[in-house]
Amino acid sequence: MHLARGRAAAHGGKVKELGSAVGELVWPIGVEFKRGGWKGVPDPKTKTQRKAAYVFAASSSNLSRFTLPSPEQATTDTSPGTVGYQFIFNTLPGITTLYAVAGIEDRPEGKQATFDPYVYGLVRGVGIPGGGVIDRVFIPMTGTFTAQVDHDLIGLGKTARGPDRIRASLAIDVGGGYMLLPNGSKDALLPLGGPVSFVGVPPLLGALASSSYVATVEASTGSYLAAPLTAVNKQKHRIAGKTVSIGPFLALPRITSPAVDKPWDGRTVSFDLPSGVADVIVIGVGAVDGSTQWTIVLPGDTRSVTLPDFSAKPELGLPAGNLIIGVSAAKLDADFSYDSVRYGQLGRSQWTAYAYDTANGYW
Repeated sequence: MHLARGRAAAHGGKVKELGSAVGELVWPIGVEFKRGGWKGVPDPKTKTQRKAAYVFAASSSNLSRFTLPSPEQATTDTSPGTVGYQFIFNTLPGITTLYAVAGIEDRPEGKQATFDPYVYGLVRGVGIPGGGVIDRVFIPMTGTFTAQVDHDLIGLGKTARGPDRIRASLAIDVGGGYMLLPNGSKDALLPLGGPVSFVGVPPLLGALASSSYVATVEASTGSYLAAPLTAVNKQKHRIAGKTVSIGPFLALPRITSPAVDKPWDGRTVSFDLPSGVADVIVIGVGAVDGSTQWTIVLPGDTRSVTLPDFSAKPELGLPAGNLIIGVSAAKLDADFSYDSVRYGQLGRSQWTAYAYDTANGYW
């Protein structure tokens, strides 16, 4: 058993100075030193629409959602350029992948902005200097958003308490980061009527020929996406045009102690979970004010643990009163060994699948 206590703390550090990439989005036309029109992007149909393109750096998280930058950052079909259309992009320094997405943007006054993607470009290995500028970055706009990816969710169960909805995401692993997709997020209520479909995503061709789709689906409860929840995380595949199975989802750990209908001894946490489904169990015991939390890490076949006697040892730092107890069951990569577990493996971003539920206790 591994056990650690955490408290809220302020962290300082040197702020990295942003760098800039300056270049052009290039639509190839086969004639050297000539710039082509925005091939593949249709003409606007209303007065509030326009052709627009935005540049992004590959994201460190596949769960980040595609967000439109401010309209002033757009490259348009009237932007200056020599062989393409000029862009200026500010980001953190380092070697990164840049990609641009061009489409039809609509920002009608008083209404939600929309963006329909049609063409993308991608360039790897761009060195962004801290506080400096790298120029002559040319992004060839040769990719399309013409594929459909369908996911069938396997083994997704539920209880009377939940889950009652899913949040699904699809990104593309471009090596060292993720390409976020305008049509890469889906929310739906359970039960589903069929596969989860992502329409209008890039096929894995051209600049993405060596890439993979990355799927994450979390089934959770209520509008706040709370527990009980179960998720499959970062499942990769390269298939478009036919249904791909995502899962299996882990069963929910049903907490039996503390129980809602029985007194609690203040120390025993136990739960039901099928055998052989988890590599590691992570139990969090925290004060309701968020001031202190203990994290207990256990082998995946554990179903009960005796907590320290917090009442007899005030130096342990957990104030008396109501406690929030959370139990996570997690699967990790195939080469995971509990004997060599590291702190960095205890976060959801490192788990391939997980299930989580909570209970309240009092001591």
